[in-house]
Formats: sequence, C-alpha cells, structure tokens
Amino acid sequence: MMKSLSFYFYLLIIFIQMIFVCNSFAEFVISDVQVLCKHSPICKDSTQQFQGLIGKYASEEHFAMLLNKYKQDAEYSEFKYELDQSSNQGLLKISITPLPIVGKVIIDYTNELVKTDYRDYLSLREGMFFLPDKLNSDVNFLTEKFTNTGYDKVKIESQVTSQTSGVLNLIYRINLGKPRIVESIEYTCSSPRILEILKINTGRYKNKKFDKEVFLQSLQESELILRSQGYYQIKLSNSFVTNEAQNIFLKITCIDEALLAIDFEDQLKIYEKKDLIEDFRKIFTKTQKTALRKELASFLKSKYQERGRDIDVSIVEVEKGPKFLPPLRSLESEVVFQIMVKPFKKIRVKNINFRGNVFVSDTDLDSFYHENGSDLSRAGFYDSAYIDSFIDKLLQKYVEYGFMLAQVSFIARDTEDLQKELFFDVQEGTRTSIRSFQIKGIEDHFELINPIIKRHFKSPIGAPFNPILFEEEIKSFLKEVQESGFYFAKYVNFKDETISKYFSGVEQVDLLLELNLGPRIRFDRLYITGNFKTKTSVIERKLSLSRDAWITPSFMERINNTITSLGLFKSFRVEILEFDKGEMHRDIYVALKERDFGSLEFAPGFRSDLGLKLSSKLIYSNLFGLNQSLVFEGEINERINKQGLDDTRKAREDDQLEYEFKVNYLFPDIFKSYWDYSTSLSLSRRRYYSFDADVERYSNNFSRELPWDMLFSFGQQLENITQYGSTERKNDGNYRIGSITPGLSLDKRNNVAFPTKGYFFNINTELAKPEFLSKKSGPYEINYYKLVTRSKMYFPVTPQFIVATSLTFGLQENLSKNNLYDNNGVQQYVDGEPAKEGFIPSIKVFRLTGIDNVRGFADDEINILRDGRDITQVFIQNRVFLTSLKLEPRYMVRDDLAVGVFMDAGRVQVDSFEPSDLRSSVGVSLKYLTPVGTLDLDYGVKLSRQKGLNDKLESPGRIHVSIGFF
Repeated sequence: MMKSLSFYFYLLIIFIQMIFVCNSFAEFVISDVQVLCKHSPICKDSTQQFQGLIGKYASEEHFAMLLNKYKQDAEYSEFKYELDQSSNQGLLKISITPLPIVGKVIIDYTNELVKTDYRDYLSLREGMFFLPDKLNSDVNFLTEKFTNTGYDKVKIESQVTSQTSGVLNLIYRINLGKPRIVESIEYTCSSPRILEILKINTGRYKNKKFDKEVFLQSLQESELILRSQGYYQIKLSNSFVTNEAQNIFLKITCIDEALLAIDFEDQLKIYEKKDLIEDFRKIFTKTQKTALRKELASFLKSKYQERGRDIDVSIVEVEKGPKFLPPLRSLESEVVFQIMVKPFKKIRVKNINFRGNVFVSDTDLDSFYHENGSDLSRAGFYDSAYIDSFIDKLLQKYVEYGFMLAQVSFIARDTEDLQKELFFDVQEGTRTSIRSFQIKGIEDHFELINPIIKRHFKSPIGAPFNPILFEEEIKSFLKEVQESGFYFAKYVNFKDETISKYFSGVEQVDLLLELNLGPRIRFDRLYITGNFKTKTSVIERKLSLSRDAWITPSFMERINNTITSLGLFKSFRVEILEFDKGEMHRDIYVALKERDFGSLEFAPGFRSDLGLKLSSKLIYSNLFGLNQSLVFEGEINERINKQGLDDTRKAREDDQLEYEFKVNYLFPDIFKSYWDYSTSLSLSRRRYYSFDADVERYSNNFSRELPWDMLFSFGQQLENITQYGSTERKNDGNYRIGSITPGLSLDKRNNVAFPTKGYFFNINTELAKPEFLSKKSGPYEINYYKLVTRSKMYFPVTPQFIVATSLTFGLQENLSKNNLYDNNGVQQYVDGEPAKEGFIPSIKVFRLTGIDNVRGFADDEINILRDGRDITQVFIQNRVFLTSLKLEPRYMVRDDLAVGVFMDAGRVQVDSFEPSDLRSSVGVSLKYLTPVGTLDLDYGVKLSRQKGLNDKLESPGRIHVSIGFF
C-alpha cells in the first residue's frame, strides 16, 4: 500500500513539474500599458508610442530586449517600469520623465556689443531636448570662437533657469576681456611686387584686434589676387607669437613665388589666347609645376577634339628675365610656357598583323580591333592612345575565353611610303578549364538552393573558366539566395584564395564557395518608437506588412522607401531584432526622429511673362498625427510689359495685378482605407491672350496607389468663371463648369526627379456636363469632354548617354452639336458658321504651355492657328487637338548635371488633326538637379519662322527656364 502511495505521489510531483515547464514556455502577454509622464509639454504626444508594446511575446527575455530598445532611442532622463502579471495577463506600468525642452537662448555680453548672433551656431537651440553635455560643448565652442577673434581672456558662464514645467531657458554670460593687438607684421618674400601687394592687403591689421578667422580669410584673398597677376603657384603660410603683454607678432612667408606666363600660337586659327586664358589659369593654379607641360598638352588635345580636330602640341618652358614690371620698377624673372598648336599629321595604317594567335582567328581579332576603335583608328589612321587601350581590352577578352596568362606585345614599323604597319604578338598560353565546382554550407537547404545554383552558374565541369563571368554569377546568386528568405546569407571565403585554386600551372581550376546561409526568417511584428506626434497606425497602414512574409533585402528596402516617402521624419533606423521567436520569426524595430511640422515661405521673383511676382506658402503638416496637411498659398504679380496679350489689348491702358489664393487640405488614408483625399478652394485673376478672367474653383479628389506602380484618381471640380476685357465680345461672359476628372498613371522611372531609364504613362479626362452642375452661358450649354495622354520614355544607350522622349496628345470635343435656333426658330450663326447648342469656354481650350511647350516658341507664337488667329479668339463648337513631341539625347556630366540637344514639335488644331502641320524647333538643354526637381535651361530655335496677322516675323528662338518639366 505504501509503495502504491509513493508511486502516485511521484506521479503528482512529475505532473506539477510538467505544468511548471509548460507555463515557463507559455507566451508572455502585455494586455495593457499605463504611462505616467512627468513635467513635460510633450507628455501627451510621447505616451501613444508605448501602446505598440501591447501583445504577446515569446518570453520575458524577448520583452526585456525590446523594452531596452525603446529606452535607448528615447529622450528621457528617467525611465522606469513595473510589470504586474497575473494569469499571464500583464499590466505594464511605465514611468517616464522626458528630457527638458530648451525655451529661450540668451547671450549676454557684459562689456562689448557683438553684432554676430551666435545662437544659430549652437547645438542647443529653441525647441530641442536639453542635454548637459551639449551645454558644455556649446560653451567650449563659444570660447574657441571668441579666442580666434582676439579675445583669449574670454570668460563664459552658463546658467539654466526654468521657464515652465519641462522647459528651460539657457543664458550665456560672456566677459570678453581685453583683446590681443597685432603689434607687428613681418614678411618673408623675395619679390618686391608680391611684398607690396601683401602690405596693402594685410598691413591694415597692424595695431588692431587680432581676428584669426578674418586674417586667414585676408591671406586667401591675397593668394587669389597674386594668382590673377601671374603668381599661380604662390602659397602664403603664417605663424605668430605672443609677447608678455599678450600682443601678437605676425609672420607671413611666401612659398613658390614663380611668375608664370603663356605664349600661345594656333596654326589652325581655331582658338586665340583670350579664349583659353581662364582654363590656363586653372591648370597653373591646381597643377604642380613639374606636371604643367603634360597637363597643358592633355587639356589642349581634349579641347580641340571637341571641335573635331586632332592636333600636335609643342610646349617649351623658357625662363626670361630680368623683366621690367612697372609701376614697382622691380626686376623679376619670368617663366614662359611657349605653346605651339599644329595640325595633327595623320599617319595611315597600311596593315594590321596578328601573330601567335591560335584560338582566336586573325579575322575575329581584326574585327575586334575595329569594333572598339576610336574615330581616328576606324578611319584607317594610327592612334597610339587607342592601341594602348586595345591591348588591355584584348587581354580581358582572352581572360573571358579562359586564357589566364595571355600576353600581348606591340610594335609599329614605318613603311617606305610613310605609313605604319602594326604588329600584335599574342602569347595565348594555357587555357584553364573547370575541374570541380562546389558550394558548401547549403546542405540543410539543398532542395531549395539547388535550383538557384542552376539558374546562375551556367558553366559545366570541363568548360573554360571565365573569371569575369564567374564574379557576376556569384553576386547574382547571393542576391537571389537572400531574396528567398536568407537575409543574412553571405560568403565566408569571398576574398579568400580558396575560392579558386589552380592545378597543373593554370590548366585546371577548382572553384569553391563557402556560404553561411544564416537563418531563413519570416516577419512577425513591427515595433515603432520616436513617433511622438505621428500615429503608429499611419505608418503601419502605409507599410502594410504581412505576418509570415519572408524578410529579404527587397522587403527591407520597401520599408525604408515607404518611410522616406511619408516625408514626416528627418531620420530613421530600421533593424531586425536578434531574438528568434521560434519558427524563425523575427520582429522589426523602427526608430524615428520627427521633422518640424510647420513652415512659412516667402519667395519674391521675376518671370519674363508674368513680371515681378511675390509668392508665399504656409504649411501645417501632420495634423492630429494623421499625416494630414493644410496648405495656404498666395501669389501676386504685376507685368512690366504686355507680352502674351494680343495687339488690341496691348494698346489699352488697363494694367492690373494678377493673383491666385489657394487653400488645400490633404487627408491620406481617409477612413483608415488606402484612399487619399484632398480638397481645395482657390480664387484667381489671370490675363490671357484675348481676355481676362476671374476664376473661383472648388475641387475634391480621391486617389489610390495600385499594384505595379500605378495610381488611380477620381475628382470632382466646380468652377465659376467670369471672362471680361475680351478683344471680341463673344468671349465675355459668366458661366459655371461642373466636371468629373478621372485619371490613371503608370510610373516605371528609376528616379522621378531625374530619370535615366524607364517610362511614365498618364491619361487624364475631364467630363463637364449639366448633370455635374455645369450651367448654361447665355444660350449655350456647357457639355464637353477633354482627354489628355502623356508618355515619357528614357533609353540608356550607355550609363552616361540617355535618349529621352515625350509624347503628349489631347482631344477636346463639344457634345451638344445640335443647331441653335432663337425663340422664333431662326438659325443662329457664329463666325459665319451655323451655331451649335454647346461650346467649349476659351479658358478651357487647349494651349501649348508649361509642360507641353514647344521650346523656342513664345506662348503667343505656338498657339496661333494656320489662319493667324490665337486659339482663344476662336469660338469652339467642335473639336480641338493638342500635340507635343519631344526628343532629347542627353549626356550625364555628373549624377546631378546633364547637357543635351533636343528637337520639339507641336501644335493646337481646330476641327481636324493634321500631323504634317506641326511647328518644330531644335536647341540645346542644360539640366541641374535641385531639391525641388531639375532646373532646366533650354534655348530653342524655330525650324521655320512665320508671319502673324500683323505681318511681323516671329523671333528666331527663345530661352526657357523651368523646374522639372521633362
């Protein structure tokens, strides 16, 4: 009996232990978070981010690791937490004291008035979190700043006072003390001319306060002056000592006082010395004297090649002197570079011979020589620079064939008829074949990885080894492995000699890749911190991350791109947490730093068509933490001339201001959907070619991003328009246009601001009908549609050379085409044609302007019809067509700078579309990337000038300045 009781007792103990073990592996749960925030104006905003901690955790260790992340990235002077966990339902109590915020920053000078406001240079400024270490660094900064300006006895005391709870004022009390005085200046220079210039430019500092920064700036200015007078290599060094009275003794030393000059003669008569003098000066300034002749020759050859000419350059360095140099009447020697530019004597190549090649035929080598040749070599002439590059290319080609030790030597022989015979001696050596290929570290996932191996490594055992191709293959292979979920995968021996091991000389090679796959991980939860104002739901909705999705480089890139596109954060960090939650799940942690969400802008300016203008913008962004924004915009301008108006209106004395005032509200992800909503209200007055117009506009628009980089939008618009001051009274009137505006775009460009490849397609429609609140204008009905398609394509020929194209086509049509009769049944006529019941208001009729402009034409030139009338002078009751074509080859000088040439064509046409009747232009373009898009400077020339109704010939061309049009 006792044995039986003992048995059951042991079973009970085991059962209790099993329960304990099971509970120890149960999920750790946070069911609620309570935040106690002390003494800070940001308490209200800082508490909402901790709500993201609610949920299940793999263990308490997992939770503690995450909470430590929150503590590390937060701006808190105190962070405490208490966990009340009963029945696995945990209440997390967090007590935080945010760092104080800087209120006012005051700099108080006790004995002198300082004009410079140093507050903008401090690391602690208004609205920032207060950190004591930064206060000390700011004191050190100010001390160094004033010491450099001559106050080496400066004393600075900092004081921190409380403004309100959680807000501190900073006061810097500065006693500058007695400044150091420059007692004497000593010059160590052999040239009297240089000495005189230095005394004029730096001597004024004697017996004055020593401001080190201003003095060094003066030395730099002196160097520039001396270089402009021929001392291109001059360098000025300085040193100083302080005496017992703390006064300064300055010493200025001249280094390399050579006076350099240019004698330039061009036998081709293409350039004169004055054309190149600025380039010569830059070369003299930036190049060491020993390398000047080589640099000058290289520059000139490149300069003449731009004009399609090859040259011979002779440069002789001659020292002349002494030379009389008034007005100083001093004797100095001068180094003159005598440059002679002569026509390049082209030597024809008689024969090209290849010797020693077996694997590659003479025919193939000869074709390879000419395919890669320069313009000079292709024309059959001797080009030594190309021959050097050809040998390198040929060796690389042999390596691709598997000949690792191939060698190529070259000689050129003169023939009796003064030509060249070229000999390329090839030693192919031994061809390397692949003896074995192995990838280690994939054994546990062989079935998954093996198909990837087959897709990327094409060369079988025994095939020739191409190391260039192999390097590309191992990179693309690793990328696909990482994209299959092995985010941390990497090569262990990528830079190791074991990756390729040669045998029998180089006849065979063993290839070995050792891969550390790491875990194959899935996404589990997203944790976000640092979003004091921005709601977490805004970020989560935009990211739209699916649990169990594989974490890959593209997955992480999408997170980074999405957060960037929100425009709410000045910086952020995204990382994968190390804790493995089982089944290879990992959390992603995002630490954010928010921007300031309000701004005010003023922008005075001038435009040749609008005259003097002033614009302003007030932006309130991220309202309610929901990424909503409210924007107030205003612009007012006064034309300094009446360019763009017809001759009749130009003659009137009716100058008036033009303006536009607009308020816009953007509501992204409305009602927690993926639709963005915006509404706007505007009031404007504009002067058009043949009339003036006041426009009141109200619009609503819904848009949504679709898969495959598509964007759909649907809008409603209501406009009340008053046209007046028209050349012809038929264009005057008041009418209301109600319309809907659906649109669809597809954007596959690699860069929206400055694309170099990809394409963009957009189609927009406007349907105005009485059913959408359009109102009749007199006897005429407003019932029309407007369709515009735009496509842009970018073709990279080389990484630097891109061909950009743009095609815009538009169609407008009046839908009320029944004949118009008056109350007595009499047919009505307009411009001698039977009138229709509907029309398209002049203000809505197509014009080639802005993004659709034909460069080289003014607005009042390109919008003229074949009969000489501007399109706004025509009463539109049928159709209007708009066409704009652009072709622009571009060369990328830098990542942010491109030059190009272009050909544009376009026209607006009434009633019928005639492709052969387009106006066209050609020109040059310069594009520079700015934070708001590319700044485009274009000059276009008309291919065919025409006369207007006033028998006046059009201008030959026109300069255009625009932001981000094409």
